[in-house]
Amino acid sequence: EFLAHAQLRINDALNRAAVSADGSINNSSTYGVSSSLFARGTGLKMSGAVQETEVLSFKYKQPATDLTDENAVTDETKFLLHSYYNASPTLKVFENSLDVKAVSGNTMVQDASGTLKVYINDPDDTISSTSFPTEVHLAGEFDTTTSTVNNLKYNGAKFSVSSAGTDANGNKFLNLKSDSTSAINITDTKIKVLHTISKDVDAYFEGGTDIFDNQTTHFGSKRIVLKELNKHAYLNKDLMQPNTLLNGAINNSVTTITVDTTSGFPTSGKLLIGSEIISYTGKTSTTFTGLTRGVTSSAAAALDDATVKFYDFTESAFSNFKDKLRNTTSTDTTAFTNSQTTVTVASTDGFPDTGTLLVGNERITYTGKTDTTFTGLTRASDNTTAAAA
Repeated sequence: EFLAHAQLRINDALNRAAVSADGSINNSSTYGVSSSLFARGTGLKMSGAVQETEVLSFKYKQPATDLTDENAVTDETKFLLHSYYNASPTLKVFENSLDVKAVSGNTMVQDASGTLKVYINDPDDTISSTSFPTEVHLAGEFDTTTSTVNNLKYNGAKFSVSSAGTDANGNKFLNLKSDSTSAINITDTKIKVLHTISKDVDAYFEGGTDIFDNQTTHFGSKRIVLKELNKHAYLNKDLMQPNTLLNGAINNSVTTITVDTTSGFPTSGKLLIGSEIISYTGKTSTTFTGLTRGVTSSAAAALDDATVKFYDFTESAFSNFKDKLRNTTSTDTTAFTNSQTTVTVASTDGFPDTGTLLVGNERITYTGKTDTTFTGLTRASDNTTAAAA
């Protein structure tokens, strides 16, 4: 675990060395990876230790068993759990996530014998009385307006499954073993039932999960690293980056540049020209448009006949992260425009005071909220495109 982040950085550097700037793979044999490259991972910095339970889905690129088949890569959805159960942050990656289901108003029923019955939606028919997971984790948003007991007792906790079945009305359920003997009816609906630990991806806090017993927050809690467990799983072509040449000199302030070709580049992103990093929001067949010069602390510069490279990898082994617990719908009476800075929604309950929203494919940051609005919107964050809806 301590080496997870170091491996991320080292493998990224080795892959960039193996694939030369012009997109060829001449250097790969030097590193002993002529047919495949080093396993990749991703890491993101957090502003502080998260002190609540969270569930994120993400896309994982599952490599082919036969590495000679360059097209045999499939997208799979995984689920990252950040549990703050018992005030102790832990991370796990799961293969499956099920939603709870309200039956007679209740999603979970705790009886006096120590059994917690959880009603579930199982659209793919994966659970039966003879086929069910042996362990599950519960995670979600428990109502804390009148009491925090259920949130403290169940949110982020692991349970053994004693049995599963279907009641007389066709409602599926899991019977979990609980150490509580208090009869409780739970009505919360934003609850996930996570099961089957992933064999492909693991998650760590940078620097390890526990520094000493009972410590709840430490330096490692501020960064999460996802580690791919498959080694040498990707072909060289998956990391080859598009590149082109400037067609004529440019000064340090132009917002459109002409190049030989933009083939292979995404519709928006960041370019590396010399030592300057330039973001762009659009392209034609031979131009990049909507430039912002000198981003990521680089300096804008006059350039001539330089190689234009794509700054980031086009797609990571892990991508498309989505919050599975917090979602709402727009209730604006007029269509959402590509420039408005406030949006009215059904409810902002559960959302932090500031953060980032995903609306369609656009990421939008906000600086404030009321019960039904997000305010101070900054559109098209993280190289996405402002869109109307």
